[in-house]
Amino acid sequence: VIQAAHAADIPVGMCGEAAADPRLIPLLMSWGLDEFSVGASQVLPTRAGIHRWRAEEAGQAAREAMSLSTSSGVQGYLEAIARP
Repeated sequence: VIQAAHAADIPVGMCGEAAADPRLIPLLMSWGLDEFSVGASQVLPTRAGIHRWRAEEAGQAAREAMSLSTSSGVQGYLEAIARP
């Protein structure tokens, strides 16, 4: 979805708890999410979470997560690398 939207010059944002989840931040960053829309209480922690990841690191984390074959494996990996 993000690739198709970008090809059409459309920015992509995500609203809600998933956008603020520190386990998902590197994946969303590496996939090219343009806007993280979160509740007021999550703005600063989410900004800090985004700041903690460099693009190369986020890309590597996403590749590793996507190479795992089970949802429990992905969940465990994301828990292990989360940077609150």
